[in-house]
Amino acid sequence: MDRSGQTQLCVLGYFWSTIDRRTGSGTSRPADKSLALFADGRLIRLSPLESPPKDLDADSRLHAPETADFEQAAYKVSLEELRYIAASQALKDFVARISPSR
Repeated sequence: MDRSGQTQLCVLGYFWSTIDRRTGSGTSRPADKSLALFADGRLIRLSPLESPPKDLDADSRLHAPETADFEQAAYKVSLEELRYIAASQALKDFVARISPSR
């Protein structure tokens, strides 16, 4: 994102289910969009922005999933974090929910 010369890097995430919800109650709870990645053994926690920036909605290069029902999240990242994630040899999401430190 470029706002009058101020640049902010974002990582986008998409959340969807492969469960056929046509037979269910029709209600589903919103996805937990917090994200934790293990990049070469380093834990990187990302918190979603309140809403994805509007200028990202119409960009076809963002590889949205080919499903009608998905949720999107944008995560603010630093250049250092983005470079580290991109250069990682081993990258995994941390599927167990991580509680915030108290």
